Amino acid sequence: FTSETFSASAGEPLAFELDRTDLDFVLTTGTGSEQRTGVYVRDGSGNFIFFNDYVAHDGRNYGWRYNKSVGDDDDDPCGAGVNIPAFDGGKFDDRGAHRMKILANGETVKLYLDDVFGVEIPFAASSGISFGFGTYCDEAGNVAIGYFDNALVKGGSIPFVAQGNIDGYSVQDGNIVIEYTGTLKSAAEATGPYTPVAGAASPYSVTPAKAAEFFIAE
Repeated sequence: FTSETFSASAGEPLAFELDRTDLDFVLTTGTGSEQRTGVYVRDGSGNFIFFNDYVAHDGRNYGWRYNKSVGDDDDDPCGAGVNIPAFDGGKFDDRGAHRMKILANGETVKLYLDDVFGVEIPFAASSGISFGFGTYCDEAGNVAIGYFDNALVKGGSIPFVAQGNIDGYSVQDGNIVIEYTGTLKSAAEATGPYTPVAGAASPYSVTPAKAAEFFIAE
C-alpha cells in the first residue's frame, strides 16, 4: 500500500492507475488452482475494495471482478466476488497487459480497465485513502507471480501536515530563549544529525555551555 494517504471529493476526485503487465503461475495442485492479481483502494478504517483478475483453469470463468469489505451485509472480502460484465471475454481475458484504474470521489469508486468503464461501487471515504496491489494463489504450494508497472496517483489532495518552525529567540539573564512550534531538535554541527531535545517546551531556555550547539524545529 502507499505510504501516504490521500483525500477525495466530488470536486477533487482521486485516481490510482497501474499496469498489470503479466501473470505467471505454476499449477502445483492441478487445473483447480486459482490466481488473482489486482489493485486496492482502502480507507483509514481498513475498509477496502479489491479490483482483480481472477483466473482459473478448469472451465470456471471468473475473469475481472471486485471484492469488498465495507461493513455491508453482502461483503465478500476473499470469496468469488462480483463479476464485472463489461470486462467479460474478448481482449480482457488474456492474462496480459492491462491498465487498471480506480477513481474515488468521496462517495463511490469507479473501476476502469484500459479506459473502459466497468462499475461504480459505494465507498464513502473522503480522507485517509491509500492504494495497493498484490498477487495471490488459492493454496499452499501453488505459485502465482504478478507483474506490475507505471503506478500513478493523481488528483485528490494530500492532507496538510503542519511543519515546525523557530518563531524567535532572545537573550535573558545570559540564557538563550527559543520560541518555536513543532519539535525542537539540536545538533553539535550545523549539518546534523539533529535529535529531539528531551523535555523541551516552548519557550525553551538554553544555558550556553558548549563550544557550539545548533537548533531546528520540525
